[in-house]
Amino acid sequence: MLSGLLAWYPEAGIGHMPITDTRTKRDYFAEYQVLAITDMGKAITDARVQLVRKWLIDQEAPVLDIGIGCGAFVAAYGFAGGYDVDPKGVAWLVNQGAYVDPYRENIARYHALTFWDSIEHIEDPGALLGKPDAPRFVFISTPIYPGAAETIASKHFKPFEHRWYFTFQGLVRVLAKYGYALKASNRMECDLGREDIETFVFQKEAKQ
Repeated sequence: MLSGLLAWYPEAGIGHMPITDTRTKRDYFAEYQVLAITDMGKAITDARVQLVRKWLIDQEAPVLDIGIGCGAFVAAYGFAGGYDVDPKGVAWLVNQGAYVDPYRENIARYHALTFWDSIEHIEDPGALLGKPDAPRFVFISTPIYPGAAETIASKHFKPFEHRWYFTFQGLVRVLAKYGYALKASNRMECDLGREDIETFVFQKEAKQ
């Protein structure tokens, strides 16, 4: 049984699916480990690292990865902390000395937040994006949908996992709410073999 029904807000370009039962027998960490060592997985991780380094002039600028998968980006970037809710992901981060709880800790030292396939899972992204110490840059890869019908028909429609479904402008509006302006977007992950995934670079606008 679904936790709820998809609510689509066309004016905002956003869909929301409430999830009350998150119990699962899937081993997400192991699944991501398998994907990360494929040619496509390696290419995607490398593309993500290169994108962040392109925008962060300081090549050793620390970033904070939200929702680490199996830790491929954290390991490849070299100067990243990470946060996850999956027990295996948390254990891996702790073992690497890279675990950070951004909800409880000051994150001002990080130059960017990265959400690779994760922002759609988070019930309240504003709890991070709206923090006074939130960093200047935000990098996001997420499925993008033209509308409600296409969302329901998509391979990325996952009622037990994804809480949020965005159009292009819908995601831009969400980030703008927290003071972030769109600086760049691309379909680099689609070029590497994924389907309907777009990647975004947002920068916090200077306060007037």
